[in-house]
Amino acid sequence: MSFTVRLVAGRDRTGMTQDERSRRGHAPLAEKVAAELARLTTDLPGGAPLGVAVSGGGDSMALLHLAAPWARREGRPLVVFTVDHGLRPREEIGREIALVRRAAERLGLPHRVLPWRGWTGRGNLQAAARAARYRLLAEAAREEGAAAVLLGHTQDDQAETVLMRLGRGAGARGLSAMMPRSAREGMIWLRPLLGTGREALRAWLEAREIVWAEDPSNAETAFERIRTRQALDRLREAGIDPAAFALTARRLARADAALEATTDALVRTALRVRPAGSVALDPAAFLAAPEEVALRLLMRVLARLGRLPRHREAEAALERLRQGERLTLGQCLVRPGEDGIRIIREWRHAEGAMLPPGPWDRRWEIRPSPGAVMPPPAERPRVAALGPAGLAELRRRLAGEARPFRLPAAVTGAELEASPALRAADGRLVAVPLAGWALPEGRIWRAELRITADDFVRSNLSH
Repeated sequence: MSFTVRLVAGRDRTGMTQDERSRRGHAPLAEKVAAELARLTTDLPGGAPLGVAVSGGGDSMALLHLAAPWARREGRPLVVFTVDHGLRPREEIGREIALVRRAAERLGLPHRVLPWRGWTGRGNLQAAARAARYRLLAEAAREEGAAAVLLGHTQDDQAETVLMRLGRGAGARGLSAMMPRSAREGMIWLRPLLGTGREALRAWLEAREIVWAEDPSNAETAFERIRTRQALDRLREAGIDPAAFALTARRLARADAALEATTDALVRTALRVRPAGSVALDPAAFLAAPEEVALRLLMRVLARLGRLPRHREAEAALERLRQGERLTLGQCLVRPGEDGIRIIREWRHAEGAMLPPGPWDRRWEIRPSPGAVMPPPAERPRVAALGPAGLAELRRRLAGEARPFRLPAAVTGAELEASPALRAADGRLVAVPLAGWALPEGRIWRAELRITADDFVRSNLSH
């Protein structure tokens, strides 16, 4: 790791404070970022704290020093977070943490270090570190009562993201890249520097003699983003700069928003939730929709009921549905039928055994009947998908009771197999709520459907 520029605290050798220097040079940048911060936080609770993710690098150090004066004026407390991934020598990361801590102290801000030691050595390191970073920051922000977390992604980061996704054949959504405001891990993330280039931020820091750290991993060509960054340097020579990529991302974001609105309209005309917690799509409306809109609806349903498929898998599935074929995708069964295209959760992928009461498999709520006495945990049954073996057992039990087996109205066998069943500790089937069958010990338990068509409108999606 190497440090750049000189560390300056308080007044510099000219006698000016940092705020005075900000007014003298690069004032338009400070005003631009302040305006963006105001725009992004306009609907957040007044006076609520904000988190700031600061690694010690140039981008995040610029964000910290640009956000602090704005937050003081607005009466918003800031809390500075640094994630320690534990992936580099302790001496290096220790110096970076100390650098951020001193900067936070000079600005009068609290600073917390968030350690991560979860790397197993398998899979994609950068993806694992990124997921851990968001999770740790979200948890810490909630502990501090923060309404959102500021991130230092720049125009250059946006360009790199667009270029990487372009190489993967991304569509409008992917090429929209990072949004100035997004939600993840139950937290709001704000990126006020997306319209500002890395060089401008470093020039702003240099003008104020603010020190930052250079991460040696920025030279590691084993990482895709670093290779993309170097490719962007070569594209600059051809007259293609990050601002052009960022402009493309903003325009595609507008196109993506229009497509999402059209998909929302299709949800309201083509989708209905079946009694068993599956979805039926009206084939006339669904298959007549523009291909991109139909794809988006299909992927929304699969993501909500099962797993989001790859884009090319969804494209192939849509073509097969046009031919009237049955298929399995995203942990769901997709079955064209007389009452529409049914999308049913595969029973084998449903949530494992759960102790009620509570939500199960993102589709059902298992709770006791009103007024029923809740048995102690050791005496409660476990909830899991009925499955083919459970369905066979239900048939045998009904036969033993001299009762014919009939599927509930508007429920298929596959839907019943994916529905909740309750079993005693010894494995005995004690209740299948969707089938209306239960032994005496299972009669207190009810299964209530938790999903509606509104869940598939974009603003209500949690994916």
